[in-house]
Amino acid sequence: DCGGGVQVKTRSVLTKPRSGGLGCDAHQEARPCNTGSCDYDCKLEDWSKWSTCSAACGGGMTSRTRPVLVPIRGRGRCPKTDSGERMEEQRCNTHDCIGDELCSAEQDLVMLVDSSNSLGQDGFVTLRSFATALSGRYATRYLGQSAVRLGIGLFGNGRLVSMPDGTTTISPAIAVQGLTDDMVLVRKEIAAMQWQGGFTNLAQAMALADQMLTQDGRQKARSAILVLSDGRFSFKHQTAEKVQELKDKNVAIFMAPVAEFGGGQELRDLRRWASFPWQTSFQQIPGLEVLKHNEEVFAQKLVTKFCPDSFSPSLQRSKDNQKQYMRVRRGGWPNEKCAKRLQHASTGTRDDCAAAARAANAQAFGFLAEPRRSQCLLLRMDGVSREFWDAAAQNRTDVACPKGDWEDNELADTYIINPRTM
Repeated sequence: DCGGGVQVKTRSVLTKPRSGGLGCDAHQEARPCNTGSCDYDCKLEDWSKWSTCSAACGGGMTSRTRPVLVPIRGRGRCPKTDSGERMEEQRCNTHDCIGDELCSAEQDLVMLVDSSNSLGQDGFVTLRSFATALSGRYATRYLGQSAVRLGIGLFGNGRLVSMPDGTTTISPAIAVQGLTDDMVLVRKEIAAMQWQGGFTNLAQAMALADQMLTQDGRQKARSAILVLSDGRFSFKHQTAEKVQELKDKNVAIFMAPVAEFGGGQELRDLRRWASFPWQTSFQQIPGLEVLKHNEEVFAQKLVTKFCPDSFSPSLQRSKDNQKQYMRVRRGGWPNEKCAKRLQHASTGTRDDCAAAARAANAQAFGFLAEPRRSQCLLLRMDGVSREFWDAAAQNRTDVACPKGDWEDNELADTYIINPRTM
């Protein structure tokens, strides 16, 4: 194909010479071919769509990439994955946060809480209180679908343990609570945690989180680990190996060290161990005293930065009142008892679909956001009253389908029209 080859053509003798005749000329000819270089640069696909913003408010990051379509050959050139030719990033959702943000992502999250000697007993009490406040920011159900499940691990109990064979090992981290959607139980277990006063066995804590996610993690849920610590750790090499193992399993790692600004090599290591890009996976809290008096501020900051799907209930209600339609079911639409399916409407956006529903006197609509073309299904849902709208606006955990039930459809969401506008 390249690097220089040879093409050959031949011809056969039809009549051999006789009676002193001369023989034929050469029976074969050759010429060079494909003399071009074997070194080919890679070819890239078109730019992907921009990713979901990493933060719901306060400024996050979104990115898009160009994967390799045809790999390099020989000494060909291909841009690095993080080069400007293959990855672009930009800021997004730069508006201010409201302060009541909640996480509604389908996520299995293990929160690891430090209780080491370097943190101190008073520091542990502050960190434990913060963990309780933070757990209140996670919704276990939203719009009728399972959301966050939370598990709790306690580390900082590190000690050298003598084994029967004469060797020593490091004490494992403590499993406080396995993955659950019972947040009342989670907060109860957090409140019962005690200061351990050992060295910071972060590697063992990561191993515990890995075990929890492997045993009880949901197949479709995003697996993640959140580390609340004083920014210190023991056994750097062992911790780094475990972190890389978790990243290879596609587990998201979030670091929230409570330490004075500046820091040293340990904080730089924590930042490096946080998931890429670190700007959306690492949040330093400037000291225990600051945290003690600003728990809700930092709880909101961590949720909006680390949760891939967080929202402000009050802001959402304001937007719904402005648009006069509201989403009441994620990943589903009503069955025949709950609503009559009127017709499909050719629309491009949810606003267009809502307008078509009002024009057809339909109280609701289903919207399917498909890759190539969105679909709008107009629905007659007689149970949508003013009282129904007001109740759903206040609590969207699991809105009941009036007079019927819901059918699952991963691509579809159901919206109701404000009856006051009909």
